[in-house]
Amino acid sequence: MGRLFKNYDNKITQAYKPGTHNGIDLVGKGNNNVSCLDYITAHSDGTVVETVKNYTTTDKTGSSYGNYVKIQHSNGYYTLYAHMKHGSVTVSVGDKVTQGQAIGYMGNTGHSFGAHLHFEVRNESNTKIDPTPYIDANLPGISGTINSTSASSDKESVRTYTVQKGDTLWGIAEKYLGNGSRYTEIKQLNGLTSDTINIGQVLKLYSNADIQSSGSNTASGSTAAMKNIPSYVKNGLNYALVFDPAYYMNKYNDLKQAFGNDAAKLFNHFLTYGMKESRQAISTFNVTVYKSTYEDLRKAFGNDMPSYYKHYIQYGHKENRKTT
Repeated sequence: MGRLFKNYDNKITQAYKPGTHNGIDLVGKGNNNVSCLDYITAHSDGTVVETVKNYTTTDKTGSSYGNYVKIQHSNGYYTLYAHMKHGSVTVSVGDKVTQGQAIGYMGNTGHSFGAHLHFEVRNESNTKIDPTPYIDANLPGISGTINSTSASSDKESVRTYTVQKGDTLWGIAEKYLGNGSRYTEIKQLNGLTSDTINIGQVLKLYSNADIQSSGSNTASGSTAAMKNIPSYVKNGLNYALVFDPAYYMNKYNDLKQAFGNDAAKLFNHFLTYGMKESRQAISTFNVTVYKSTYEDLRKAFGNDMPSYYKHYIQYGHKENRKTT
């Protein structure tokens, strides 16, 4: 199931368009891609800061969210869930919520043309940003979450793990099952046909996994220790695929001495200088390997190193190109 719904995966019906549609519209994705209504769940742990519960009408000409919930998270970001069904909002301002907790039901209140969820992500300044990279992934600076879930068909309890940057099936099996070679058990349990996993993907693990919490597989641990976390989406590119501030800081002493754990300054350095200098900023992407492995990229980009990072973000990760 998706991170925003209780029973279904997410299906985007309207994309993010800066200035005209500052969020994304979603419905549940049922069998054969059928659109379904569902309970809306909190994207991440946080505190409810705004709600509207008693909106009863559809406003075709206005701009109202109708019934909605706005949650502030530990990194200062906000998520907003709009157009909920009248009478379905289950939380109030000041309530603490947890990831996956039901907070309402999809509806058609406010400026809406059919029941759906309008979902927004806002940064620390309450500025609306593209929520698309975070639909089923953690917000910047928030560690992954492990949740208990229902028992499997053979009655053996399972838990779920959200894939983080740098994760591999072998690494997850090594960390949580005690033996990397047990990655085949994870594949079988999740019906995987290849070893490829994606950031934000939810995997089931058997309950004999000693799971406490998760975070990025970086040289220094989780990005949660960082401060001043920015949005890693620039000009439509999600640099989280090639940049992890904790890894970047700990790999290069000059950066650690200059910027400490200030993620915004580290990210600015990476964009301005790091890519040009071919610096590695995450364990899962080495630009030197990427360049040397693919002749088509060398012909296209030559020694323009930032272009290799951008190619991987746009195309390479989808094509499963070798990066380390």
